[in-house]
Amino acid sequence: MRKLIITLALVIGFAGMAGAQSQRSIGVRLGWPGEISYQHPLGEANRLEFGLGFHHEVAYLSGAYEWMFDLPTEGLKWYLGAGPQIGFLWDGYLNLGGFGLIGIEYDLEQHIDFPLLLSLDYRPGIRIDFLSDGALIKPHYSGIALGVRFKF
Repeated sequence: MRKLIITLALVIGFAGMAGAQSQRSIGVRLGWPGEISYQHPLGEANRLEFGLGFHHEVAYLSGAYEWMFDLPTEGLKWYLGAGPQIGFLWDGYLNLGGFGLIGIEYDLEQHIDFPLLLSLDYRPGIRIDFLSDGALIKPHYSGIALGVRFKF
């Protein structure tokens, strides 16, 4: 678990050095799967999202490239993305996977004068558990989650 936290800290640190100075956010995804997440913008229309999460018997790190699209209402955007995931099963085995995501996000800062983002997204994915008796492919896991993030 300590290696997982150190790896996440390094990934977030390198992402912070690599990008331009603009709005980043950190927060949580509440739902399935739940996670702590960090978002780093790549220009005006794209971003990277990194997560540290837990579901069933797996603790995992995920990363996604996301494309952002404006909607007519100010502060409202929709996005889609995809990325890899690496996890560790509680009994010490490895888990690899991939996922897609689609969602909608609203920036509340113009209404409440506080840098807060709310999002709702759907994330389908697949994973492979590498167990002692061979690999077990789990064809999908999916879920809907509410994101609450602080912009800085």
